[in-house]
Amino acid sequence: MYTITLSEHAVDHGVPSETLEWAVSEIRPEGFFLRTLTIPEGSPSLKSNLYGPAAGDLPVAGEILVRQEGDDSRGATPFVNLPPRATNLLTVIGIANGDSVTVFTAYGGPAAERIPSDPSLASDPEGRARAEAFWAEHALSIAAKR
Repeated sequence: MYTITLSEHAVDHGVPSETLEWAVSEIRPEGFFLRTLTIPEGSPSLKSNLYGPAAGDLPVAGEILVRQEGDDSRGATPFVNLPPRATNLLTVIGIANGDSVTVFTAYGGPAAERIPSDPSLASDPEGRARAEAFWAEHALSIAAKR
């Protein structure tokens, strides 16, 4: 059994706590982890806000918008005027130390790169290049904008 702590961004994607607990027990994390799982049949479906090749679509070009003024952690993000879609995929990112797990984020859909304006990419030119390439052909549903 794991003790799960959620960051403020882990709770803003509508993943039920039971689904998150199931995912952590399936992952059995050690150290940093980023995993995408298929949730079991009969579980409530999740919503995916991602559009583009990673979601099985053609490349999309989103309109770059700032989610919230003063929110440096999320910055400018490409959005498209399309609705979220049901998915049976769950991506969980966090770190484990023994039986203690901190979930940084958990969301419906495939794994996505950090957005290029993410402050953690300032000293990571390779990561920033991957992020720029990914978001050049991906975008989030405008319904994800808060």
